[in-house]
Amino acid sequence: LRVFDDKGAGTLTRIYSALNYAYQNGKAGDVVNMSLRVDGSTMLDDLVKKTAAKGMFVVVAAGNSYVDCKADSPARVVAPNVYVVSNMDSNGKFSPTSNFGASVRYAAP
Repeated sequence: LRVFDDKGAGTLTRIYSALNYAYQNGKAGDVVNMSLRVDGSTMLDDLVKKTAAKGMFVVVAAGNSYVDCKADSPARVVAPNVYVVSNMDSNGKFSPTSNFGASVRYAAP
């Protein structure tokens, strides 16, 4: 589901609506990819957890600002079936631009 316009702009309302659609229409085993961030939103975080609790896998980009993602939604979410992923270079080294934090459990190129 697309949440950004052609210029890359979007709103929390559009993100929440798309995730809510996935929650209502998805089933266990489905994957939701969230390569986006917003300032901390308990409402969004709660829906991510609810979606994951349904058995769906929610994959979240940690971000690319080399900061702790503890204030970013949904990257700050720690819950079963939520996979917050930082990035690494093609040599397997942590990227100097990747966000990090307690919620990050995986890294991928």
